[in-house]
Amino acid sequence: MRGRRADGSTGPLANAEVLVIGGTTRLTTTTAADGEWLAFVPPGEWQVEVNAVGHDPVTRTVTVAADPVRLDLALTAVAGARVSHRRVPGARSEAKATDLVLENDRLALAVAVTTQDGQLNPVTPGKVLDGATVGQLDQLDWINLPWISTTLPAGPEAWQIRTVRADRVDAVESGPERAVVEATGVCTTVPGLAVTTRYTLEPGADHVQLDTTLALTGDAPVTLWLGDALDHDGAGQRSVVAGHGVITTPYAEQHSYVPAGDWMAMTGTDRQVYAVHYEGDFEAYGNGNWIQSRQQVTVTPGSPTVLRRRLVITGDGRPYGLA
Repeated sequence: MRGRRADGSTGPLANAEVLVIGGTTRLTTTTAADGEWLAFVPPGEWQVEVNAVGHDPVTRTVTVAADPVRLDLALTAVAGARVSHRRVPGARSEAKATDLVLENDRLALAVAVTTQDGQLNPVTPGKVLDGATVGQLDQLDWINLPWISTTLPAGPEAWQIRTVRADRVDAVESGPERAVVEATGVCTTVPGLAVTTRYTLEPGADHVQLDTTLALTGDAPVTLWLGDALDHDGAGQRSVVAGHGVITTPYAEQHSYVPAGDWMAMTGTDRQVYAVHYEGDFEAYGNGNWIQSRQQVTVTPGSPTVLRRRLVITGDGRPYGLA
């Protein structure tokens, strides 16, 4: 069985995930740069499911006899922005049908609702599990977004601050004008500190807007460290910080970086970039395996503090100094 996947408007579509199902047999392959795919199956009836970032999923039933069968499909781009339960394509994708995916015609981002990642357990809900831009596959392990600590984290496990627990993760708006997911919970180490993170995706945008609000009850202000930690798990993983170029230091070797711009990022051999752009000053810390932002804030009762940033997912590395 073979075929070709194309966008109905732009031509061949690479990295569309093709799932071929027959009885208890499940075969997964992806399309090449020319949109072609190939699967070897015995004669019989097979269900073919196609899943590609930025496009509506397609399912077809195909009967295979002795001769090869060809199935060519033109996929339709996602209209507007929406929240769904579909899977972000890629072998590293973790999210299940119970989790939420924000998607438009340029990207897809999965936010955990029930899935627990082994490294973020038990506070994975509300955090990013998967993400990809159109024509690419998921390369993320996770984004610990946000983390909060009463002390400055350091060392090889500085990313593993598991103190923000989401008690609810809801689709607030499901499109098509915009897609909004909100994670509401608390910081488990600071009494009275409520934490709400809102993910907003607009139609045609190459980024998801991320706004985290810290609201404190009580009488006294609290000074905290907070930020986000990115873990890219794909081949050739490396960090990039504005003004410091590509960072490839090993896991056991961490450094602090004062960015020359508003962003930090991770990338790999597929050249897909996951970049977080911040409003306001921050410091980057980490190595070639993971990178985190960190900044110190004082939260006052009755006066919420908001951390605003945007997550860009793109196949164009030039704005980040990547040829």
